[in-house]
Amino acid sequence: MIVWLFTLITLAAPVQLQNAFSGEFSVDVKGSGSEAIIFVHDYASDKRNFAYLSRKLASRKMTTVNVELSGHGKRSNVEMDAPFLHLEIRTVIEYLQAQGVSEIQCVGEGFGGILCLQAISEKTPLHQVSIISPVALLHHQRLLAHIDAYTSHRPLFIIVSSGDSHGIRTTSMLEERMEVVVHEVGSDLRGVSLIRENPELERLLVKWIYRVPDTSGTWESLPTIKVQKDLDKVERSRFILRSFKDE
Repeated sequence: MIVWLFTLITLAAPVQLQNAFSGEFSVDVKGSGSEAIIFVHDYASDKRNFAYLSRKLASRKMTTVNVELSGHGKRSNVEMDAPFLHLEIRTVIEYLQAQGVSEIQCVGEGFGGILCLQAISEKTPLHQVSIISPVALLHHQRLLAHIDAYTSHRPLFIIVSSGDSHGIRTTSMLEERMEVVVHEVGSDLRGVSLIRENPELERLLVKWIYRVPDTSGTWESLPTIKVQKDLDKVERSRFILRSFKDE
């Protein structure tokens, strides 16, 4: 019985969605429950980047949705219209709302994280957003004009490597505009490769997703990131919080 339930959770069939700009498209939905996580890959990548995490976190209490953006992966034959890509995320949010999901969050990689912020509206709010390596390309940073839509009482959660100059610049811009929690680790990697290289980062992300505080019961101090494969790299973790109160 347990094996059957696990198979049902992890091998759920793709769900067909539709909007006026993208037409019909499918997303991988796993798990069930009143909370959900939407995973959005980076520019010039595909949904395989989050296949592992979306399977791992799916459960009877948590629904996971792994998105493949138009113009990417198996949808590479579909024209990518960048100004409207965020509407695919918004369509996913609307689908989850129709399924009775009460809390929806988004984990985005690079450009995908900015799309998560763009997707937020009064009708399609996100409970919290996490970004791994914010914005790969400089010309994507103009999308930061939309971040004021993020009005959640949860700070933006960011993982970035010190060797990612674009990601560091974007992180600094976000720090000036909103409440953020930043984990910066010494590495030349970016995106999900950074998490694969440093399992501690995955643990911290999962703790944030499930809103697990540190041992003192607050977010005032978070564990130091330890780079396991190259101890000579810079190791640092910073927590940035301005006028934030957990409601």
